Amino acid sequence: MITSINVVHEGSVPALEILSTLPSVPSIQFVDSPPRLVIDLQHASLAPKLSKIDVHEQNILGVRAEQHQVDPAVVRIVL
Repeated sequence: MITSINVVHEGSVPALEILSTLPSVPSIQFVDSPPRLVIDLQHASLAPKLSKIDVHEQNILGVRAEQHQVDPAVVRIVL
């Protein structure tokens, strides 16, 4: 289960921190129009109340997460 999603700083650069109770395999893709980074976490479920973080730093406006699929379980995170 994905328990926490946060934007942290690695020096002066924002980084995404994803905490989970179990290992998950990420699939990462860049999508145009509008430009965004999509991270799919295979075999993962999303804890309640995790959905959106407003960021407004550098090129990141925000982060949103959703339970994209139930069977097989996939969590999608979009920046």
